[in-house]
Amino acid sequence: MFYLQSMNEYLIDTFISRKAQGSPVKLFVLPYWPEYSTLQKLSKEADIPVTAFVKTEAGVESLQIRYFTNTGELPACGHATLAAAGIIAELYKKSAVDFITVEHLTIRCVRDNEKVFMTYPRYESSSYPSENNLLAILKLSSVRAVFFNTNLETVFVELNKPEELRSFVPDLDQLKSSVSDVKELVLTSASDITGVDFLLRSFCPWIGIDEDPVTGSVHSVLTPFWTAKTGKTDLIAWQASAAGGEVFVRDMENYVEIGGRIRVLKAD
Repeated sequence: MFYLQSMNEYLIDTFISRKAQGSPVKLFVLPYWPEYSTLQKLSKEADIPVTAFVKTEAGVESLQIRYFTNTGELPACGHATLAAAGIIAELYKKSAVDFITVEHLTIRCVRDNEKVFMTYPRYESSSYPSENNLLAILKLSSVRAVFFNTNLETVFVELNKPEELRSFVPDLDQLKSSVSDVKELVLTSASDITGVDFLLRSFCPWIGIDEDPVTGSVHSVLTPFWTAKTGKTDLIAWQASAAGGEVFVRDMENYVEIGGRIRVLKAD
């Protein structure tokens, strides 16, 4: 393992519940930004979907955050931000913290009892070109709607059947080569679980993540989508990946709040 001077290192599970282990994040808290190559090296050594880095500064309320996969840097990552917020809140005994991403997006995070909530923009969706061959590759039988968000470069597919969402097995190589304007594919459906409003799964082979165990940022689109369908502004989502994850969302008209629980597995 490569080490930097004065580096604090954490392994955290995010969006956990009693029946879900959630999505793992490796977090490094650093006093300065090292070279890009060093951040990429640390991320590859962590060998999990996303590694987050936070640069601390004495007396500064807003902290810079960066996110890496094995293949490069991401502009933002919800579950990694959730992990960072929980750690920083505990380290500095703060109930709220602002993170600033490389694209200068400010993400406000607030600890609410055992949960952490993040404030994200409320994104609308647009139609996805019908001539694109993505749907043909997916071979889904219960498609109800297909839409796209340019901010996240993500295609969303709503299914009528929760069981098809659960059983879907993508051809990742074919998926990755089929389109060039997409970074993520999200399947969603109404829930078949008592107390849960909607289900989702997320596939990101374009950025080196076959299936994201639990994803946060896509709820900036899914929250207004499911609010419009259900009439509810407070919803619970279940990510039906192998690990599973519970996500709490609130539609606040001009923004959304995305929340969950975390568990610190290791701190060095």
